Amino acid sequence: MAQKEGASLRAVLAAMVVNFSIAVIKCIAGAFSHSSAMLAESVHSLADTGNQILLWLGYRLSQRRPDLLHPFGYGKERYFWSFLVALLMFVIGGIYSIREGILKIAHPHPLRHTAWNLGVLVLSMILEGTAFRMALRGLDAPYRTPRAFWQYVRTTKQPMLIVVLFEDGAALLGLCLALIGIGLARITGDARWDGMASIGIGLLLVGVAYIIARETHSLLIGEGLSSQRYQELLNAIRAVPGVQYVYDLKTLYIGPRDLIVAIEVDLADSLTSVAAVAQQIDRIEQAVRAVVPEARYIYVETERMRRALRPQSDSGGAAPPQS
Repeated sequence: MAQKEGASLRAVLAAMVVNFSIAVIKCIAGAFSHSSAMLAESVHSLADTGNQILLWLGYRLSQRRPDLLHPFGYGKERYFWSFLVALLMFVIGGIYSIREGILKIAHPHPLRHTAWNLGVLVLSMILEGTAFRMALRGLDAPYRTPRAFWQYVRTTKQPMLIVVLFEDGAALLGLCLALIGIGLARITGDARWDGMASIGIGLLLVGVAYIIARETHSLLIGEGLSSQRYQELLNAIRAVPGVQYVYDLKTLYIGPRDLIVAIEVDLADSLTSVAAVAQQIDRIEQAVRAVVPEARYIYVETERMRRALRPQSDSGGAAPPQS
């Protein structure tokens, strides 16, 4: 888990450096050529740079220790900042690019220095491809196929790497669209191709922002284990000797590495002492952590524990106050 976090953080920092460098180059090229697609791409890269800063900020804030106000820690900071990244990508990247494209189609003007634009786009594709490959290495090998990747997106509790992968992937596709649009505008002499490329980039960013927002929103409001892992955990608890019945099992992620597990069970009639019940609870906790190592907080409730803790003379009501 720590290795995955390290890979995610390296991917974020690498993407931050790459996107800022590309944004500066695109900005200069766009100003010289009056290309809407290039200007849209420069804004896209600047927005991506800001997004990586927000992801890094979310990571840093999530490392704070639990306190009285946040007893379970700050793990959800990552979910909040990832969701904010999706909103910024939608507004700053997507809407701006679409607006620029519409204006270019409505009021076309010839492009200048298109050779510079094409050169900058090719260089940007090389740099973005490097950052994308670095982020891709953070994924386990089985998830690098398209079908497995989408399954990973739906089930992962670590949004940072997913956001970087989607951003870098969208950047590569956006560069391809800009390359096609500027290339066609140069060949045909019709600058509206440049505007259509800008609209295509905007729609691409809106789509990516929606996917990221949907996944991080689900994590933000609270997700538990997937159905498969939930069943594995339930079977492991049932298999613990002395557990007669599992009345309830609830799980909740409060961070990528922090899972709350609440269990209500019935234990064997032979467990009558407090020590025996406590030892049985320890076994249940060991079984839980063997299946879900990220379980940080485990709460086990049992009717037998409540009975064992009652004073022997207690007839069922509240225990008499201590003098």
